[in-house]
Amino acid sequence: MKHVLLATTALSLSAGFAAAEVTVSWSGKANAGISSATTTTVGALEVEASADWAAANEAVADARRDLAAALAAADGADNAAAIATAEAALAAAEEALAEETAASPATATTTSGAVSTASSGIDLNFSASVTTDSGITITVADDFGGGSLIDWNDDNAVEAQTSDLDQPAVTVAMAGVTVTIDPGQVSDLYDDSQTGDVQISTSMAGFSIDYVASQDTDANTNSYKLGYAMGDLSLSVIGTTRGDAAVAATADSPAVAAENDAMKWSASYKMGDITLGLTMNNNGDNDDVTTGSVSYAMGNGLSVSLSADDNDDWDASATWASGGMSVTYSTDEASDWSAYGSYALGNGASLFASTAAADDWSAFGVEFTF
Repeated sequence: MKHVLLATTALSLSAGFAAAEVTVSWSGKANAGISSATTTTVGALEVEASADWAAANEAVADARRDLAAALAAADGADNAAAIATAEAALAAAEEALAEETAASPATATTTSGAVSTASSGIDLNFSASVTTDSGITITVADDFGGGSLIDWNDDNAVEAQTSDLDQPAVTVAMAGVTVTIDPGQVSDLYDDSQTGDVQISTSMAGFSIDYVASQDTDANTNSYKLGYAMGDLSLSVIGTTRGDAAVAATADSPAVAAENDAMKWSASYKMGDITLGLTMNNNGDNDDVTTGSVSYAMGNGLSVSLSADDNDDWDASATWASGGMSVTYSTDEASDWSAYGSYALGNGASLFASTAAADDWSAFGVEFTF
């Protein structure tokens, strides 16, 4: 729900100025509840006690005992040679232990356990816009909040809200073209884990064009999206000059190449209650992946969807809604399932609950939007 205020600013500095009519709008969300998730604490690295490492460690202990005995038996200069010999032996033993430690595998001790958290938070979205005499609309928008919100139907996490206004997004719209300026905060059109500085958007006769540019000289990322809609058919091409960076191989996963000059083509076609989709993604320097999808609104509030690709990955979900109640369940090839539901109480308020396999997540609470 959005609230709009019309504010008239009287400019009395000159009789030639006209009153400026500014549209101010705000909306938001607040919730409170209890959530639980498994957290893992990583301890200090511990060297695996191989036979060679254990022997080197024991040699250090013996050398320390010999030095202590030499010091205890010190009698002026008469025992200086014995002390020097014991000190040299200890230094050699410690050096051997250090070499063996560097060559031995090390593991970190970890402890895991479910942690329950009570939280409450609010997120406010604010914007103000004005239209000039020449038809240019300028809008400034930002969001701020306080406390922490439970993201119960998306990220399955408790997310802290910023408590002050920061850099706003400014948009300028004229003759079907919109320019948005928000340095470092405009989502890359191909990969929203990256950001740009400026977005230019326009549309005409079923075509849409979006372009995001970055002025960051350290990671200059530009992305684009071309779309076309004709009745029930929709087509799009999305690309970026720089996708995710390369990832080195580990003991648990192979290396992943960078997504340089990545691009994907998508098409969807709606046939009554069924929507078919096809996406071909070249993934930059990685292998191409083709994904097919189908969604079906079966009636009586039930809808299902399934997507699968030629990399043996798939996702499935089902949603049922009736009256003020809505329930969604989703899973994938790794059995990474999640389920959440809500019940509307009226006037934007609702009860919610969610659970997921990842981190043994669960949450419940109350939420309202305005």
